[in-house]
Amino acid sequence: GGTPRQVTRPDSTKGESSHRWPAFLPDGRHFLFAVNGAVSAVNAPIEIAATDDPSRHPIGESATAASFAAPDRILFTHDQALLSQRLDMHRWKLLGEPTLLRDQPSPFGPIQLLPRVSCSATGVMAFTPNDTRSWDLVEAGPGGERRVIAHFPAYVYSPSLSPDGRRVAVASGGAQGWSNYVLDLTTAVVSRVAETGRGLYGPTWSPDGRRLVGTTMAGIRQIDVTTGAESSFVSVGSGWSTIVGWTPDGRELLLSQMVSGHGYDIMQCPLDPPGPPRPWLATPANERSGAISHDGRLLAYISDALGSAALFVDNYPNRTGAARATQVAIRSPDAKPVWSVDDREIYYVNPDNHLLAIPVTRGAHPSFGTARRLATVPAEATDWLVTADGRYLFLVPHGEFQPSITLVDGWMREANSPR
Repeated sequence: GGTPRQVTRPDSTKGESSHRWPAFLPDGRHFLFAVNGAVSAVNAPIEIAATDDPSRHPIGESATAASFAAPDRILFTHDQALLSQRLDMHRWKLLGEPTLLRDQPSPFGPIQLLPRVSCSATGVMAFTPNDTRSWDLVEAGPGGERRVIAHFPAYVYSPSLSPDGRRVAVASGGAQGWSNYVLDLTTAVVSRVAETGRGLYGPTWSPDGRRLVGTTMAGIRQIDVTTGAESSFVSVGSGWSTIVGWTPDGRELLLSQMVSGHGYDIMQCPLDPPGPPRPWLATPANERSGAISHDGRLLAYISDALGSAALFVDNYPNRTGAARATQVAIRSPDAKPVWSVDDREIYYVNPDNHLLAIPVTRGAHPSFGTARRLATVPAEATDWLVTADGRYLFLVPHGEFQPSITLVDGWMREANSPR
């Protein structure tokens, strides 16, 4: 029990966005942690701090957070290789040269900087393999029948439908950085528009359909889908931000931004003329995963203001009082609601894996009709979208994956042996 207290504080002046994946050292006071956003999407500083001392001790860089192996080694990654190096347990400095281990599990997890290895007090190392399956985009009918529309070569998520309804942009990757693919729904051709480490999280189409805008560790950036050229788009401060939507006139970008003391708030970011983000909805609750209507007059978003995550709708740009659209929790607070082409319905997924459409009536306080069931979402689906012509598409893994854990004993003797 007890009251939580902050031990470390990210330094926004140095580009730090968060401190991640702490691992205690044997004295029970000091711990390892990774500094997110301070270097790049590939490497992060690894530091040591203590629960009773705010001073920080940098010890090196790694592509993932470091793991500790008793009595005095840390495991970390460089250039996709798992390395081991001794640590001075009094001066908090690395000793000697790093050792390349014979067993080389994939070091990258599905979340930024997540380590994939763990060591017991007796020196046994454990790791899990990556899920290397490719992904399919499938069309599902009301009865659960499926038809494969396209095949992606890797795990993909965050689908975004272009304004003309003909292309789908997705993100891929994670710990090593993101990449992006674009699918032409007419030809079923998949093109890679951004290599790993140069892509966007949560890619969102510009109103003219020429660019993708999304989140990177360096802020909000844009990619020209024809040339692949990428550049900075807008400065939004140090808080982690994801795209909610783009107003139809292209003059504002809406963001869900992590704000200290608030969780996620919805921010308006003026583009024409440009200006700093300003709060549109700032409460102690989390407001995220929104969608602006095609005419730019309504905003649907997910909030946990009443406890569980639920769908709300309010007028835009001037708020008149949000109305709750769903009386039960939605499937995920990260799953974006989607507007129908005529803005008369909102599509969402409930906890029972049903894709539903709920009618919306405009007014000072929007009101809602009875939701109707459209399709059953495949249990393994990670994301979904509804096309302009009313097709229900889902991203699902291709083939089976058998999770496993590998144990490695004796690696410490190998690391300590003379080279």
